[in-house]
Amino acid sequence: MNLQSYIQKAQGRLWGRDTPAQFNKLGLDIGCGPRKRIGFIGIDRFPMSGIDVICDLEDSNLPFTSNIFDEVNASHILEHIVNLDNVLNEISRVMKPGAKLQITLPYAGCLRAFQDPTHVRFFTLRTFEYYINDESSVGGWYQRKYFKRITRRHLVFGRGPISLLMSIVVNRSQHLLYLYESSILRIIPARDLQVELEK
Repeated sequence: MNLQSYIQKAQGRLWGRDTPAQFNKLGLDIGCGPRKRIGFIGIDRFPMSGIDVICDLEDSNLPFTSNIFDEVNASHILEHIVNLDNVLNEISRVMKPGAKLQITLPYAGCLRAFQDPTHVRFFTLRTFEYYINDESSVGGWYQRKYFKRITRRHLVFGRGPISLLMSIVVNRSQHLLYLYESSILRIIPARDLQVELEK
């Protein structure tokens, strides 16, 4: 990877609304609103354009059979969920073995995570380690394990030269991400956290 493509990747998101489903893969976009990911089945609790299935995850299970999706996207939805354990169980249930869950949400170190009164929980780099079988550095013996491992973690910063520098440095390795989270470097807040889990 050349320097310019690395900088673009570091300062941006690993995936977004304009990232299409992989060729010949079935994708589910949970809580997509009117901006469903290209090639995904869109599900939300309110009827609006682009929504394929209406379902409130707080009150009901996903209306799909088990083991059918290759990719699941959950962008800015899990921070609103009260019963996270049930929702992650349902997401895992509809995923094929080896499928990927791509999560984007506000990073707990950013004021944006706390300013929205509809947010009921906050997420750090290690939050999803409570739900994986492999390579977890946290206890979690009381938590059910729905996923095999975390395949990627990425912090999304804002614009500007200092944010660009932070993106380039901290997203270079898992060790640097943890160093950022546990040090004074947090004075330059990341906006979002992206985590990819494999079933």
